[in-house]
Formats: sequence, C-alpha cells, structure tokens
Amino acid sequence: MESSVPRWLRLALSAAGGAITAGTAYYMAVAERFAAIEQGEQALERSIVSLDAKVEAGQAELRRLLQPLAHELANETLENETARLKGEQQQLGVMLQQPMASALMHGGTSTPRLQGGTGESSNPSRPAVG
Repeated sequence: MESSVPRWLRLALSAAGGAITAGTAYYMAVAERFAAIEQGEQALERSIVSLDAKVEAGQAELRRLLQPLAHELANETLENETARLKGEQQQLGVMLQQPMASALMHGGTSTPRLQGGTGESSNPSRPAVG
C-alpha cells in the first residue's frame, strides 16, 4: 500500500521534523545555559551579601579595637600639649620678670614716667622724653 503523499513532501516533512528536533535541542541547551548563568548570578549575589556583612562586621571590630587606642592617643596628646603650654608659660613668666627685676635693681620702674609734664624721667639712667 502506497501512501497518497508524494515522496518529496514526505522527505521535506522529515527534514523539517529533523530541523525542529535540532532546533528544540538547541533551544533546550541554551535554556540550560541561561539557567546555569542565573544560578551563578544568584550565588554571586549571595556571596556579595555575605562579603558585605563580613566587611561591616570587620569594620565594627576595628572600631571596637581602635577606640581605646584613639582615646589613649588623645590623652597622650593632651598631656604633651599641656606640658608644652606649661613650659611656655614658665618661659614667659621668666621673660616678664627679668625687665622688672632689672628696673627694680636700678631703682626705677621698667618704663619711664613723665613728671609734671616737664619731660623729666624718674629714672636718672634714662633720658627724658618729650
């Protein structure tokens, strides 16, 4: 019994069926690749979230560890600055006392005074002003 479908049509349909099968197989392979890529992306996103959490935890730990050191450094800096300022204060006190002591040793004051508007100085070692 022969079929009423011409041979060329059967060959064409067979070829088309083979092409459809091959196309379907190719589509399935591409779909599997996309699924694998999507799974990889999801795994990468989870890794990024995990790394972010670890970085935040590490930063918090560093802050916790560095806080006492920062306080110690600030206290040490404050102590050093206080000692430096006390030294400067003592130096200024000595510098201010020297002219006054010198003037007192010579019987006058450290600055010339005018008497009665005549221009005469109360300290004979200093010239009159005016």
